[in-house]
Amino acid sequence: MTGWLLGGVGLLLLITGVTLDVLIGERLKERFDLALLAKARTLIALTDQDREGVDFDLSEDLMPEFEVQKEPEGTESELDEETEYFQLWWVDGRVLARSSTLADQDLSKSAEWDETPRFSDLGLPDGRLGRQVQIGFLPHIDTEEDDKGGADNADRSTGPANSVSGETVVPSDTPLKPEPLILILARGRAPLDELLAALRLMLLIAGASVIGLTVLLVRFAVGISLRPLAEIHRQVERLNADSLDARVKPSVRTEELDGVVNQFNALLERLETAFERERRFSSDVAHELRTPLAELHNLAEVGSRWSDDPTLARDFFDEMLGATRQIERIVENLLALARFEKGQAIGEPTDLDLVALIEAAWRRMLPETQAKALILQRQGPAHLMVRTGRDQNELIFNNLFSNAVAYSPAKSRVIYRVTENDSHGRASVSIVNHAEYLDSKDLPHLFERLWRKDPARTGGNHAGLGLNLVKAYAEQLNLTTTVALEPDRTFRITLSGFIPVPHPTERDRRTVTEAHST
Repeated sequence: MTGWLLGGVGLLLLITGVTLDVLIGERLKERFDLALLAKARTLIALTDQDREGVDFDLSEDLMPEFEVQKEPEGTESELDEETEYFQLWWVDGRVLARSSTLADQDLSKSAEWDETPRFSDLGLPDGRLGRQVQIGFLPHIDTEEDDKGGADNADRSTGPANSVSGETVVPSDTPLKPEPLILILARGRAPLDELLAALRLMLLIAGASVIGLTVLLVRFAVGISLRPLAEIHRQVERLNADSLDARVKPSVRTEELDGVVNQFNALLERLETAFERERRFSSDVAHELRTPLAELHNLAEVGSRWSDDPTLARDFFDEMLGATRQIERIVENLLALARFEKGQAIGEPTDLDLVALIEAAWRRMLPETQAKALILQRQGPAHLMVRTGRDQNELIFNNLFSNAVAYSPAKSRVIYRVTENDSHGRASVSIVNHAEYLDSKDLPHLFERLWRKDPARTGGNHAGLGLNLVKAYAEQLNLTTTVALEPDRTFRITLSGFIPVPHPTERDRRTVTEAHST
C-alpha cells in the first residue's frame, strides 16, 4: 500500500512539475521577448526620415551594449554577456546600419517584410546562444525644415554607399513616402536559461522533499492507523466457539475501522445466536429421543421376562411400534430440516389437484383419526388445480393434519377451507381445529424448533418440529403462513399464495372453443 501511495504521489508530482516548468518557462520566455521587443521599439524610435533621407541617430553613451568596449592598449577586446546586436536593412536587402558588435557579420533575416514581431533562437556571433526579434516598420516622417547644414548633412544619406542612409535627397515639392525598413535585435539568452535552470532545480528539490516527507508521513500515519487493526487481530485470535459472547473493542476508535468493527461484532452476535440455537436444539433433540428410547428399553426388559404370554407380548410389540414410529418421525423431520437448510429443493413444481393431495394426507392419518373419532370437513371446491411442489406440499399437509389430530378433542371436526381466488388472484388453504391447550401468547412460538405446549410434553408422538418444517417449506414454495386463535379456542393456520391453473378438462374445453372460433 505504501509503495502504491508513493508511486501515485511521485506521478502526481512529476505531472505537476512538468506542467509548472512548461507554464512558467513559457511565461519567462514571454517576458524576455517583451523586453527584447521593447528594446527594438526604442531603436525604431531613433529612426527618422526627411527629404534628405533616413537618419538613424544612435548614441554610444546611451546604449553602450551595442559598441565594442575598448580595452587597455596591448590587450584584445572581448564581448561580455551584456553585449547586444542589431542590424537595420532596407526592404531590398541593403544594410542601412548595424551595431559595431557585429563587425562585418550579419544577423539571420527573413526576406519577407512584416510588421508583426517574429521571435526565434539563434547562435550569436560570439558563439553564445541568443534570441532575436525581427520587425518590419516604416520610419517616422520628419516634416520640419532642417536649417542645419554642413556637419549635420554629412550624417544623412546621399546614396547607397553611406552606411547610415541609402536614399538620395528628395526635392522639397515631392510628398515624402516612408521607406519600409527591417530591424533585427538580438541578445544572449543566458539569463533566461539560468532562470529556467534554477526553476527546474527548485522544482526537483521541492519534489524530492515532498516525496521524502510523504514517505515519513505515510509510515507514521500507517503505523498509527494500523495499531487498532493489530489490536483487533489479537482480540480475534482469542475468539473460539466458547467465547462468542466477547466483542471486538479496540482501545482507539478510528472512523475508517468503525464500520468493520460494527459489522464484525454483528457477525459475532449472529454466530452466538446460531450456536446457542444449535446447542438448545441438540439438547431438545436429546430430550425428545430419550423418552421413546427409555420406553423401548423398559418394554424390552419387561417383554424378556414375560415372553411366554402371547397377549402381553402383543401389547408390548404394539407399544414398541408406537415408540419406534415416534423416533422415526423425529429423524425424518430432522433430515427434512437439514435438506432445507442446505438449500436442497425436493421435487419440481408441477400441476396437481390440491384438494386431492389434502385428502390423501388425511387418509394417511386414518388410524389416529379413527381412534379419536375425528371427522374431516371440506369447505370450498371439490377440485383445485395449482402449480406447486408435490413433495413439499405432502410434507406440509402431513404435518398440519398430524398436529390437528394430536391436539383436537375426541369426536370433533377438522375443517380444511379452500379459497380459489383471493384479492391477488391466488388460492389459499386453511386448516381449522379446536386447540384447547393453546393461548394467544403461544402463537409467536408455534414455528420455533422443538417447541411444544407443556401439557403435550407428557406424551404423544410430536417433537415440536412439524410447524417449523411447514413454515420452512412454505417459504421455499413462496407461500405465506399465518395463524390465528379465536376466543373459543378455534385454531386456524392458513397457507396462501398458491398459483391456480386450469383443470385439464377445462383446458381441453378451452382448446376446442378456440379451435371453433378460428
